[in-house]
Amino acid sequence: MSDNQSIRKVFTVSFVLCAVCSVIVSVSAVMLKPIQKTNRELDFKKNLLVSAGLLEAGASKADILSGFEQIEQIPVTTAKGAKTVYVAKADGKITHYVFPVEGKGLWSTMYGFIALSPDFQRVRGMGFYEHGETPGLGGEIPYPRWLASFNGKRVFDEQMQMRLSVIKGSDPSSDSASYQVDGLSGATLTTQGVDKMIKFWLSEDGYLPFVKEQITKGGAL
Repeated sequence: MSDNQSIRKVFTVSFVLCAVCSVIVSVSAVMLKPIQKTNRELDFKKNLLVSAGLLEAGASKADILSGFEQIEQIPVTTAKGAKTVYVAKADGKITHYVFPVEGKGLWSTMYGFIALSPDFQRVRGMGFYEHGETPGLGGEIPYPRWLASFNGKRVFDEQMQMRLSVIKGSDPSSDSASYQVDGLSGATLTTQGVDKMIKFWLSEDGYLPFVKEQITKGGAL
């Protein structure tokens, strides 16, 4: 066999192998797409429930699906487009309003949820499920210990002015302490990003019109 024939044979075999592998990868991607979509939806539901304190982090799929059955979804319009507010109920009564939030950190867009009490006056939970902040610094935003510091904080004053804030070095003796969450140590810009994110989404450009509407309907204040 000549050298040219050998080279041609090698190229032919390589081409066939590449073609077969491409087909296998393409078919696998198509077949796995519905599974990946289902897993993303399940992960979203899990993070929402965990952020609101309605589910343990290690809960099973059955627990996640069962917990989410108690959630009512309400479409709302914000300055950033259509969003969904999630309303948790127990025995027919509202226990949590859960709001999806997103905002710029130091290196990334942070995605999470903030849960409020039925009268919108207290934080019931806070969580982040996606971000790219610096590990060990801003990357600590999903840590349970820090997120727990949001729980019970006041949100609005009597005039429905949003007072909740995330600041570095909050003073427990301050008159504003009940509205303040101490920021992450060594992560000033990420802390500022979380603060701006909360302020935006609980403002007139975010969910505040919805909040006011619910208060008017139910006389929550």
